[in-house]
Amino acid sequence: MQLTPLTRAQKRLLKDIREAVSIARIDPSDIEEYDPQWRTTILQLILRKIIAGYVVDTYTFIDEQMSDAICRIYFKKPARPIHFGRLWKTKKFKSFVHNGLDNLYPLHKMRLLHDIKPIPNEFRDTIQRINDVRNALAHSFFPENRRSYKEHKKVMYRGVDLFTLAGLERFEQDRQPLTDYLWFRAHGKYPAH
Repeated sequence: MQLTPLTRAQKRLLKDIREAVSIARIDPSDIEEYDPQWRTTILQLILRKIIAGYVVDTYTFIDEQMSDAICRIYFKKPARPIHFGRLWKTKKFKSFVHNGLDNLYPLHKMRLLHDIKPIPNEFRDTIQRINDVRNALAHSFFPENRRSYKEHKKVMYRGVDLFTLAGLERFEQDRQPLTDYLWFRAHGKYPAH
């Protein structure tokens, strides 16, 4: 297979990504240059940053998916698909988002959606777990010291240390079905259960 060369824009983005991982200190490519006694700690910190970023990104995406579902309920027009580009031009929609949705936490959005049409327990539990772990990561530099994790002295996610590959895989096992469910719910298609 012949490789297609990167475009100028792609090369620029790749350069920016390399610089960003350097600034964020999540680039393990130069680990051999560090003092051997610090290498393990540095690699652990890199893994923590990647996992914490993914958890926060997932939490934000789930929040956005629930906002999407709520907007589709409240701004549904008979026989007309929702077009958010058009809605953002209206004062009513902007006010609803800025004064309503922006002031609701994901758990509030979940309860609102659940009141309209029940969300299966497994997905409500997953939203709660992701909310809890995101709060721990976002509000503590050492979340393993929080009361909820003091027994294991680790951030546990469904029985596994979140800051390990096994923990991230366990998190992903929850994330994928939940985001699929929320997508289908917002767009009027539900997965078979």
